Amino acid sequence: MCRAVVMAVGVLLSGCSGLNRVVKAPPQPLQLTTVFLYPIAVTGQETSSGRLFELSQRAMDVAVREAGQTLAFYGPTEFKVIKQTVSDPWVATDAIPTLIQSGSRADQGAVLKLFVERRLTGSSTEVESKKGQSSASNEITTWLARAELLHPTSSTTLLEVSGQVVVDPFARQPPEAEWDSAPQLTALLEQLVSSAARHALEHAASRSVPVTSTVVFGATPAAAQWLPPHSFKPEPELDALQKEIAAQNRARVLIPGASEAQMVALAKAPAGAFVVTGDEKLKPGDVVISVDQAPALPHTLARLRFKGAPGELEVKRASGTTEKAIWP
Repeated sequence: MCRAVVMAVGVLLSGCSGLNRVVKAPPQPLQLTTVFLYPIAVTGQETSSGRLFELSQRAMDVAVREAGQTLAFYGPTEFKVIKQTVSDPWVATDAIPTLIQSGSRADQGAVLKLFVERRLTGSSTEVESKKGQSSASNEITTWLARAELLHPTSSTTLLEVSGQVVVDPFARQPPEAEWDSAPQLTALLEQLVSSAARHALEHAASRSVPVTSTVVFGATPAAAQWLPPHSFKPEPELDALQKEIAAQNRARVLIPGASEAQMVALAKAPAGAFVVTGDEKLKPGDVVISVDQAPALPHTLARLRFKGAPGELEVKRASGTTEKAIWP
């Protein structure tokens, strides 16, 4: 019997098996400053670049919310996996130069890997109608997900946490199913990332950094173009109306709770970090396109607190003009 879990996004995980955690202590105490999120690996289903970006960004948002006051997070749009067959992330990616440039040592970096598998099984149910009993067949989807928090320098898997959720095709789907192709999976991944981020925090270096701002950012759907080539299928060919609807649906996934006006604006916004709630410098509806000449996403702006100095932003104002700004 499984205990149901209600996520912050309001999705009920039914048919779950709970989370399994395996913790391993490093050979010596760590002083982590940085975590790199690998591109999500999905098997059992072809996944578009847009969907991978949705899942990755939701994961990054959760990680920053849990541990972003102390740890700097880098997403899969910010480093490259050069050697897919190599297990050591410091050898397989170009993350080390980024880590060193940020002022941290190699042993202060960790890597978070997410794995998703979709399994399909047949099912049938008896349906009552005026003509009597009839049998309806359908497929049951089981999502299995796993998160691994690695410390490459010591070759230690600090945490492995996994879980699964069964999607009953005959059950009423949550409201999020209107715009999220698999809300149960999205919620499960958020739960795994939350657990991994909290565990990384237990190994974090002690450092005092100021809170940069109360501005709330959300990734725009167009930012999916920054995801490096990976094992995803091309986006389907859509007409103008279909593209706008798809972008609005993606906006709902990227920014849960977005208003109708924000959703429409997000669908048409350029790639960047959308200002949901602002301050005296950034206003709601603005889009931060770049920070210090690098593509801007919510977690890149969150990292400014570790820089010790304001960042130089390129901002597309809600009015349509593009300006430079020093922030915070």
